[in-house]
Amino acid sequence: MAQYYNQNRRPQVFTVGDEVLLSGLNLAEKHLGTTKRKLGPRWIGPYAVTKTIGRGYYQLALPPKLRLHPVFHTSLIKPYIAADHRRAVQRIFKVRLPDGTEGDLVEDIINHKKKKTRRRECREISRSKEIGIIGHYLWFQFSRKSSTCGKTY
Repeated sequence: MAQYYNQNRRPQVFTVGDEVLLSGLNLAEKHLGTTKRKLGPRWIGPYAVTKTIGRGYYQLALPPKLRLHPVFHTSLIKPYIAADHRRAVQRIFKVRLPDGTEGDLVEDIINHKKKKTRRRECREISRSKEIGIIGHYLWFQFSRKSSTCGKTY
């Protein structure tokens, strides 16, 4: 059975100085910073790898307040990816409109639909710019004069 499992599995290899996240699976609630396990983080960190111990075991530089044994198996750690690389940042370029205010540079409205909730009417609009599709925006209409925009993902 193990040969079938290991057939398409690559072992995780970390070097000294790599930053990793530690699984909160086997940690007590006091280490996770919450009183309820399901509300706590699944991964804590990042912590730096200080030493390789045997095959698949790594020593981490943990803060003294955690009071944990610093050696963990690769099944309990995963590589840390900085927040800048996790999600592509969409930039919205502001332009100066003829009346002197700032606005978005929009080439065309692709699609729109209305959604009604109990208290307000929302319009979901797909717009495109010169460089491509910007994404979905929600316009919440509170009164006839003003409307606000909230971005959705």
